[in-house]
Amino acid sequence: MKQNFQFILVCFLVLGAITLGQSANSKSLTAAERKAVVKALHTYFAEEKEWKFVVRVANRIDNWALLKVRPQKPNNQYETMLILVKKSGKIWEILEIADPTSEELGEDSFAATCKKMHPKVPTLLFQYK
Repeated sequence: MKQNFQFILVCFLVLGAITLGQSANSKSLTAAERKAVVKALHTYFAEEKEWKFVVRVANRIDNWALLKVRPQKPNNQYETMLILVKKSGKIWEILEIADPTSEELGEDSFAATCKKMHPKVPTLLFQYK
């Protein structure tokens, strides 16, 4: 009985340490960072002045961030976009965008494309589900 308790306790501690390590690496953007990312989106989509960007998911590891964004168009239509950004200095740069009309919008294929184009992107960034 005592050995079973010790085994369960060790498993609990190990799993807790693993979970803590993963959550310490991946975190959300701060409010200021979200604002800076939205500013970068407005710059990138300059011709779409009437769009409003709703950032639904924003996971960050170091200077990398994966965004799930829903640009709202004037007719209140939304199209989900997956966007990979990287912080250079104080500016967030848009590196990759999954076209919402493309068949490759799937998160797995977008992750594969991002990893191919940017080999240093942390794999854990795409494991936010």
